[in-house]
Amino acid sequence: MGMGNPCGESNGQILESSSHKMKNPSHSFTRWLFRFCGSIKLAMLLLTVLIVAIIVGTFIESRLDAAVAQSYVYDAPWFIAWLILLCVNLVGAVLVRYPWKKHQIGFVITHAGIVTILVGAIIGRIWGFEGSITLFKNQPPSDYLMTGRQILEVKSGDTTETHELNLSSKVPSNERPEKLKLGDLEVAAIDFAPELGLQTHVEKGTTGGAPALRLVMTSAMVGQPFDRWIMLDNKRHGQIAFGPAMISYQSGAPRSDVESDTAESNLVPSRELHFAFAKMPDMNIARPAAGAPTGIKSVYEFARDQTAADYRGKLELITDAGSFTFAVSEIIGREVPLEGTHWSVKFSNYFADLRMQGKQAVSVSEEPNNPAILFEILGPLVAENTTATDSVAAHGHAAHDHSAHDGHQCEEHSGKSGTSELKLYRAANGKLKFEARSRSNGSQQGEIKIGEEFTPGLADWICRVEEVTDHAVVRQELAPLSEDAPQRTGATGLLVRSRKGASTDTRWIRMGKITPVELGNETIEINFAHKLHNLPFTVQLEKFEVEMNEGTQNPGSYKSHVRFHDPKKEMTLTRAVWMNNPSNFPQFTGAGLLGTTYKFSQSSWNPDNLDETTLQVIRDPGWSLKWIGSLMLCGGLFTIFYLKPYPRFAKKAASVPRTTPVIPASKPQPENVLA
Repeated sequence: MGMGNPCGESNGQILESSSHKMKNPSHSFTRWLFRFCGSIKLAMLLLTVLIVAIIVGTFIESRLDAAVAQSYVYDAPWFIAWLILLCVNLVGAVLVRYPWKKHQIGFVITHAGIVTILVGAIIGRIWGFEGSITLFKNQPPSDYLMTGRQILEVKSGDTTETHELNLSSKVPSNERPEKLKLGDLEVAAIDFAPELGLQTHVEKGTTGGAPALRLVMTSAMVGQPFDRWIMLDNKRHGQIAFGPAMISYQSGAPRSDVESDTAESNLVPSRELHFAFAKMPDMNIARPAAGAPTGIKSVYEFARDQTAADYRGKLELITDAGSFTFAVSEIIGREVPLEGTHWSVKFSNYFADLRMQGKQAVSVSEEPNNPAILFEILGPLVAENTTATDSVAAHGHAAHDHSAHDGHQCEEHSGKSGTSELKLYRAANGKLKFEARSRSNGSQQGEIKIGEEFTPGLADWICRVEEVTDHAVVRQELAPLSEDAPQRTGATGLLVRSRKGASTDTRWIRMGKITPVELGNETIEINFAHKLHNLPFTVQLEKFEVEMNEGTQNPGSYKSHVRFHDPKKEMTLTRAVWMNNPSNFPQFTGAGLLGTTYKFSQSSWNPDNLDETTLQVIRDPGWSLKWIGSLMLCGGLFTIFYLKPYPRFAKKAASVPRTTPVIPASKPQPENVLA
């Protein structure tokens, strides 16, 4: 007797069912695909890739930057697609077990919670945003945020085109430019610089300007020639620091008795360098470069509430004959005598935001965050070998303003002031002469003919005045921060190539500044800036408070009092925002849980300006789903591990047809228990 069919189907029914499946292969494939989408194998693959991606993203964020990690991982399209595929797998794992049994309730709730969290994360990534807003007291309210993205915007006539950049993951180049087109106008970003510097050029013009000459110097030891325009009698561009030598171009003629009157040639004006700081008015740094100390004290004051464009502060000099006060902007480039004394003050340089880089003083920005000035006190002639210090360079390395503006580092003074120098003179009749002094070759002088070489005695350098002009102009251009462009701007830059027909223009564009570009007969405007997000309301800073730790000058906490105003809903709200205490607008019960409002958190502040604050702003429309999913996940896990709604095992099961030999009656029969 054969074994019976446990499903109660006849052989004919089985054959009919098998024949039906063979006739419908699409039904079989759909069933396989449905089961595969909910399989544990697919789940393990998805989770493995997801874990590896998160590890890589965390490594990138710690080693590079959070913006780079977001561009390559968290905000990447493939990562969002992977989360969607994981949601499909979790939903499939639940549906393949339908209809669900009582002991599967916790399993269903747990999977539904995970899917809800993932959906909330996807919604937040796609439709949410994060930005910052900087507010100033007594300034008009602001209605936009600054995001981490950058845009390239071009305006031609009445047409404006915008292209979004992702510089964290894709830096443009000549091979991979970021292009933007307006008809026959093509604008392409071909390079990016983290910070731009200013390059100063003196070049030949056609009209206006000032007299200048072009000096070319060559050396057998140095392969690259020195080729530079030098302006006549110009404080900034009329003298150049050339290694250990100083080159200058001035009116007049060399002293005729240089060779005969050695004593006179060794007389130099007494000179004392002063550094004055607005934040430390009582600190007076003075170092004599030639002669004895003057004993003159200086006090530098800077008022931040001044609005004049050329405002540089106020300098007070205290001498035995009395005190003298000057507006710094009025003595720039001048030598002003101190009446009733043998001294005069000569302004050298102004630093809006002073920092020391190595031995050189530089200004890292144009904002007056740490104002300082460098000036000289000049006096009677003294012997050249009476220099009183050999450490001037450490305190006044940028003493000459040509160092700060042309980016050439001045020589360190020790023993003698001006070890080597080359002076080029222009007489009233237009003739050119030179006078050179060096330790090794002594003094030399002679006449200069345009285009002919002369030897000044500075090592093996050979000089030639290539051409002269009466119309030299000074031009500054942006370039990546380097030795050739040493003056910091504090702004990032984009190298943009504009092309229309036969006209082409390539230049660096500074972030946040609209740059006009002429192409043929047309002028276009190019703007490289952060992408802005408009707010449906305005935000204004009413007050900013800083609380210091007791007995110290260290800030303990800082708080922004912010006023929100929605003109459409006629809603006004004033809230205090400080660390770990954000504020939501619009404000209503549960606003922080929904995520549909704007959450403002204290981000940073400016210690030098207590009327400035920066707030971080986040809007995440998927926030509520993340909360709901988290609660569902906790509830599902609690159900699985603590409620245990499993069916009770039956003690006896219904009899089933026997397929084994009958056991003798003398032996007891075991019970049939359903597992």
